[in-house]
Amino acid sequence: MSARNDQKLFKIALLGVSDRDMAMLELFLQGQNKDKYTIVPEQQAQLCILDLDSLNGKKLLQHQRNRYPHRPILALSVRDQEIDGVQFLRKPIKVDLLKTIIDFYRNEPIHKNVDNETKTPVKVQKVESPPKPSVQPITTGQPDTEEKRIPVGFAANDTQNAVRNLETLTRITHECCGTENSTDLANGADRDKLFYDSQNLFQHILETAIARCRKDAYPIALHLPGGKSITLLPKASVALTDLSDSRLRPRCLMAVKPDEIRFENPRVSETNLLRLSKQTPQNMDALLWKVTLWSARGRLPLNTDIHAPVHLRQWPNLTRLLSISPFLRIAALWSRTPVSLVQTADTLGMEARYVCAFYSACHNLGLVRFQSIPGGEEMVQMQKAEPSRKGLLGRILNHLRAA
Repeated sequence: MSARNDQKLFKIALLGVSDRDMAMLELFLQGQNKDKYTIVPEQQAQLCILDLDSLNGKKLLQHQRNRYPHRPILALSVRDQEIDGVQFLRKPIKVDLLKTIIDFYRNEPIHKNVDNETKTPVKVQKVESPPKPSVQPITTGQPDTEEKRIPVGFAANDTQNAVRNLETLTRITHECCGTENSTDLANGADRDKLFYDSQNLFQHILETAIARCRKDAYPIALHLPGGKSITLLPKASVALTDLSDSRLRPRCLMAVKPDEIRFENPRVSETNLLRLSKQTPQNMDALLWKVTLWSARGRLPLNTDIHAPVHLRQWPNLTRLLSISPFLRIAALWSRTPVSLVQTADTLGMEARYVCAFYSACHNLGLVRFQSIPGGEEMVQMQKAEPSRKGLLGRILNHLRAA
């Protein structure tokens, strides 16, 4: 490969990865995506992927943070972690999520600063403890109760087929965000395409059931037509259902008829429901998140103010939720500076349907709020001139504003 072509490849270092998983990652990075990525020594990397569960995982992470403070890090772990400036991906690895995260860093030129950094690394200093995260991700799964090691590797249902992955990503984008012309924030008269009313949709039924079971601290079963059901367990914060996503998704678009869905309080305890169920539990918030995306399809809840500044109260764990790459950029922007929906699409240079879809899902989980800013636009401009944060999030936001 010529030096010229090599410069176009995104350089990735793999640290602490076992031989078996190294072969899997090499197949993905340099086999299917050899025109995009290349594996290099850590001194030359623009992104570091490390296995935090390896024998020296924590030492490797601390070394990278000390020696290359401006280099993005993607840490692999069987557990949810919260360390500022570090992106986590839970194992077993899903190829579509891995590609989404890598492509985000590859497409954002923040990694260009890393080239100079690798030539003149900073002096290693001892750090007693990592800084606390400035925002807390929501919990989107059951807490781990065992120290059991899970084999590292790609999820069993991933196909290692780049074309198929692209088709899948396109399908997921359309299902969650609608089509390219579905939302136009600039055209306020196009109300049918911009807003939707969830009162007659399954989304509203699920919202009501989740709120009720959490208030009563007792399970609720939703009996749907066709003999299917969804059982909500508030103490474990999970849902049990025999309804596949492919069958649930169409229900999110159809109006629910009166008495079509029946509520019932199971007589079996929550512990026994979990023990006896043959279904894999899924987090209730994650279920509501995807149901909202499928219902909204790139639209906004009725009467949403598209000109009011939006602030992200909590950072959603996008590696555990149904997500696409634009969501990460929107979350980064909203977590730092309150920006209206119209301004968000314009600032990030992305289609409004992504902004509307992300807002609708975050709004339904209580992760966003409208925030009044004294001074209006002048205040926004003043915030743009603030010094950048030392963390990765601050550098990403500075780049997004400069773009």
